[in-house]
Amino acid sequence: MFVRKLLQNKQNAWFIYIYLLILVLGLILSQVVIAEKSQLSFGQGVKCILVAYFMDYFSNFPKPKLNVTIELNDNIVLNGVTDDFGCVKYSFKTSESLIYKISMNKISIHDNLTIIKVQDYMVKELNCECSYTDCTVTYTGLNIRPVVFVGHGETLLYYYVYVLKAKIINVSDLDLSALDTVSVDELRFTGRKLALDLKPAIPVGKSPSIYESLYLFPLNYPVEIKIPVYRFGHIVDELSITATVNENTSCVHVMGPLLEVKLREMLDPLEDRVASLKKLGLSMIDEERLLVRINTQKEDILRLIAGREYDSAFNRLKFLVDKIKSLKGDLSSLDLSLMFSLLVVMAFIYTFSSLVSALVAENYKKKLVLRCILYTSSFILLLLGHTEFRAALSILLERILLIDIKRLDVFTMFLIGSIIGSLGIIVPMIISLYFPPVASWSLDLSVKDIKRHLSRSILTVLTLSLVVGSAMAVFKITYSHMVSERTSLTDFKHDVICLQPTSNRIMVKDDLVFLKSIDWVGSVYFIKSLHDEVLVETESGWVLHGTSLIEASSQDYTVLVSRAVVVDPSILDRYFNFSSLVVKGSFLAKGERCILVPASLPFRLTDRVKLTFMVKQKDADVFVDAGEFDLGEFVVKGFFDPDSAGKIRLPDGSPLFEDPYKTVIIPEDYIPDTVHVQSLKIHLPRKTVVYRKPQRITMLKIRYALIVPDPCSHVDVYEKAKGLLELTGYRVFAVFNGLCRAYEELYVLNVVGISSIAPPVAIASLIIALTMNSIIYERRREIWTLAVVGGNPRTITNMFLMNAFIVGLLSTAIGYLGYTAIYLLSGLLAP
Repeated sequence: MFVRKLLQNKQNAWFIYIYLLILVLGLILSQVVIAEKSQLSFGQGVKCILVAYFMDYFSNFPKPKLNVTIELNDNIVLNGVTDDFGCVKYSFKTSESLIYKISMNKISIHDNLTIIKVQDYMVKELNCECSYTDCTVTYTGLNIRPVVFVGHGETLLYYYVYVLKAKIINVSDLDLSALDTVSVDELRFTGRKLALDLKPAIPVGKSPSIYESLYLFPLNYPVEIKIPVYRFGHIVDELSITATVNENTSCVHVMGPLLEVKLREMLDPLEDRVASLKKLGLSMIDEERLLVRINTQKEDILRLIAGREYDSAFNRLKFLVDKIKSLKGDLSSLDLSLMFSLLVVMAFIYTFSSLVSALVAENYKKKLVLRCILYTSSFILLLLGHTEFRAALSILLERILLIDIKRLDVFTMFLIGSIIGSLGIIVPMIISLYFPPVASWSLDLSVKDIKRHLSRSILTVLTLSLVVGSAMAVFKITYSHMVSERTSLTDFKHDVICLQPTSNRIMVKDDLVFLKSIDWVGSVYFIKSLHDEVLVETESGWVLHGTSLIEASSQDYTVLVSRAVVVDPSILDRYFNFSSLVVKGSFLAKGERCILVPASLPFRLTDRVKLTFMVKQKDADVFVDAGEFDLGEFVVKGFFDPDSAGKIRLPDGSPLFEDPYKTVIIPEDYIPDTVHVQSLKIHLPRKTVVYRKPQRITMLKIRYALIVPDPCSHVDVYEKAKGLLELTGYRVFAVFNGLCRAYEELYVLNVVGISSIAPPVAIASLIIALTMNSIIYERRREIWTLAVVGGNPRTITNMFLMNAFIVGLLSTAIGYLGYTAIYLLSGLLAP
C-alpha cells in the first residue's frame, strides 16, 4: 500500500526507477571484475610470451650469453641470459585488455655494452636516463611498446635491442666559465665539470684528474656530444662535436674545442678592430705582431690539451689571457687617444679660424662666413692629410651612431667635414652667448695692435710657419720602419737560428714556448741569465725595486756573483766546446746538482755551495739587502778559465758571457724561471707586507734562444729568420754553411693618436712662449709710457701677451695646414 502511494507520485517514481537501475549496473560490473580476477587466478587469462632479441648494431648478428633484465609495467620483470640466437623469453598471463598497454620502462645489461637502438628508436633521441654501476648498464624511463603478434592460444610480444661493445675512456670536461670573468678577475678554475649530453655514451664517474671524467663509449660509433656554452652562469649556446672511439682511443677532448670557441670569442673583436684601424691607414705593426703571437700560443695550448698536458696548458693559458687583456687595454687607450687628439685639433682650428676672421673682416656676418669656411676647409684638409684624424673621426662616429665604419671615402669626408664644420661654429657661438670671454677686451686690443703693425706681423707669422712646417716634415721622415741585414762569415759548424733580446724588450720563456710547436723546428734551447731588475708592489704602497744578484756561500767563503748562466750543459759543449775550458775538475753532466765556477773564485772542488737569489735595493746612497730566495745547495764540480770563456763569440759576434769572472754556470733543471713573490724573504723592516695580487717575480730571462731546424724540413733558414723577426720583434740571426745573416728592426712606424700631434704642439708652445717673452721685453718702454699717462699696466701687458699668442698660434696653424696641403698636393702630382 505504501509503495503504491509512492508510485502514484510521478516525481517519486522517477527517483525510484533511477536508483534501481544504478543498483543493477553496479551488481553486474562487480560480477564482471570478480569473474576476470577469478580467471586470472585460476590460469584462465591470455597467455603472453615476451621475446627479446639482442643483436649487434652494425652486423645484426645475435649477442649470446648476455645477462639482461627487462622491466615492464604492471611489475612484469624479465631476468635471463640470451641464448645462441641472442634471444631471451619470459611467459606470463594477463588480461586481453592490458596487452596493448604493456611498455618497457627499464632495461639493464650486465656487461660493458651500450644500447644503440630499441625497436626503431635511437637511444640518443630518447628522453631516458642512463647509468653505469658495477659493469651494469641501465636505461630507465624508456616507455617503448612491443611488437604484438596474436597467435592461437598465445600472444607474442617482441623487442629488438641493438647493442655495441663499449669501452671506458676519459673525457676532458672541465668547465671553462672562468674565462667569462677574466676582464675583472684573475683566471681561476673551480674544477666544476660540464653537463654533457652524449647519449648513447654513459657517464661512469670522476677520473683522478680534475680535468677529466670517465664515460662508457660504444666502439666505432659516432657519438654526437652537445656542449653547453655558458655566459656568466647562463647557457646561451650549444656547441656540437662528434667523437668516434676505437680500441686505441684513450681520451675524448671536449675541453679543447670549447676552449677554442671561448678564445675565438675573445680574439675576434680584437682582430676585427686591428683590421679596421689598419684599413683606415694606421700602422698596427705591434698589434698585428702580438695577435700572431697570441694565436700561435693559442694553438700551442690546444696542442698541449690534445696531448693531455693540462697543467702546462693552463699555466700558459693564464699568460695568454694576460696578453689578450693587455692588447684590449692598448686598443682602448688608442681609441681614447685618437678621440682626444681629434678634439684638440678641432679646438685648434676653431681658434685659428676665429682669429683669422677677426683680423680680416670687420662686419659680423662676414666674420661668421669666413670663420665657417676656414674651419670647414681646415678640418677637411686635416682629414685628407692625416690618417690618425680619419681613424679618430671613424671611432667618434661609431660611438655616436652605433655602427661599424671600415673606411671613409673622399665624398664622405667632405660631407662629414661640412657637417662638423657647421657644428664647430654653431656650438661655440651658443656657448659664447652664455659665457662671454673674460679676455675679450685684451683680445680686441691685440687684434687692433696687430692690424697697426700688419707688415711686421705677417713677416713674423710667415717665418714661424716655415719653422713649424719644416719641423713637421722632419718628424714625418723620422718615423719610419727599417730592417737591418748584416752578413758575415763564421766558423760555426752548425745550422741554427738564434733570437736575442733588444735594448727595450727582454725575452722570457713564456713568450717563446710557442717555438716548439712550429712544424719546421726540430729543437729549441734557451741560454738564460739573471733578470737584472726586480719590481714588486704592495698594498701599503711600498715598492720593492732592486737589482738581482746570486750569492754563493760555502763553509769558508761567501761571494756575490753578478752573473749566472742557466743552461743545459750539453748545449754548451756541443755548440761551443766548453768542456775544453775546464781547467780543474770535470764538466757538468745532465741530472747532476752541480755548478761550474770561474777559476778566480776561492772555492774548492766538491765544496757544497749554497746559492741565494738576492735583491739589492738602493737606500739613500747605499745598496742594502731587500729580499732573498733560497735556490738550494750545489756541488762545485769544476773550474773554467774565465779569460778563454770571455773569448767565446756567437756567429754574429755577440759574447756568450758578459763578465766571465763573476759568472757561475748552473744546470737549467734546478733553477725556476719565476718565483712566487710570497716565497721571497723580505729583509727590510716593514710593518706588514701585503701584496696587491698573486705575483710572480721573473728571476731568469732568456739571453739567447737557439733554434735548430728539423733536417727533414729542408727550410730556408734565412727566410724563417725574417719570419721570426716579424713575428717576435727580437733581434735574430741565422747560420747556414758558415754564412751568418743578422736581422734587426731599427725603426718602427707606429706614430698614432696624440703622439702624432705632440711635436707640433710642443713646438707651438715653445714658439708662443718665446714670442711672448720677446714682445714683453721689446715693448717694456711702451708699457711704462702708457702706465705713466694713465693706462692700466695689467691690461696693457695682457694686450701684448695676447698679441704674441695670436702670432704664435697663427704661425703654428698656417705651418701645420700648409705642410698638409703641400703633402697632399705632392701626392697628387707624383703618386
